[in-house]
Amino acid sequence: MFDIGRKGGMVSLVAIAAAGFLALAPAESAAQDPGLQVSGKLWIEGGSTVRSWDCEAKEIQVRATTREGLEALGIEGLADAVTAMQVQIPKAQLDCDDNTMNDHMWNALKASDHSTITFRMEGYRVVPGPDGGTRVELRGPLGIAGETQSTTFTLDASEEGAGLRLRGVHTLNMTEWGVRPPRLFLGTLRVHENVEVHFDLLLTRRGLN
Repeated sequence: MFDIGRKGGMVSLVAIAAAGFLALAPAESAAQDPGLQVSGKLWIEGGSTVRSWDCEAKEIQVRATTREGLEALGIEGLADAVTAMQVQIPKAQLDCDDNTMNDHMWNALKASDHSTITFRMEGYRVVPGPDGGTRVELRGPLGIAGETQSTTFTLDASEEGAGLRLRGVHTLNMTEWGVRPPRLFLGTLRVHENVEVHFDLLLTRRGLN
C-alpha cells in the first residue's frame, strides 16, 4: 500500500473518475512480490457547466507477482515480467480538498455499499509507441460503484534507473458504471460524463538503484 500526495480539486464528483485506479505517491507497495516497489501518483480531471476540477487519490493498494528470477524491470523482457496484478483504491481516500465535495463524491460512488474501486489485470501486451517508444496495454475488469466493465489502459513505458516508468491518460464515461453525473444548485452545475484519469507510476525491484 502506498500513500499519495494530494492535488487541489473542485468538484464533488471526482469520485466517478476514480474509476481509474492507479493513483499513487512516493511510497512502497504492499505487493505479493516482496521485491516489487510501486511509487508515483494518479489524479483525475473533469469538467462541469461551471468550471473544471481535479482530484488526487491519497492511497492505493497494489498486489503483484513478477516472473521468477526477475531482477530488474526494463523494456527488455517486459512482455512476460508481470504475471498478476490487482489494484484497489479505497473510496474514502479519494480527496477533493473539500469535505462537502467529498460527501457528494462518495455518495455518487455508492461508497457505503462498495468501499473500493478495483482493477484486476487479466493480461497485457507490449506494443510500439510513438517516436520509437514503447507502450503497455493492460486489460481486465474495472469495478466502480458495484458495476464491472472490461477496460483497457494504455501506458507509455520508459526505463528509469533499474525501474520502469509508466505514464498515461485514460478517458472514462462514468455512466457506463451506472454513476449519474451530479447536478447541483437546481441544475445550474452539471458535471460532465467524461473524466480523465492520469497515471504516473514507477515500478522497481527492491535493493536495485
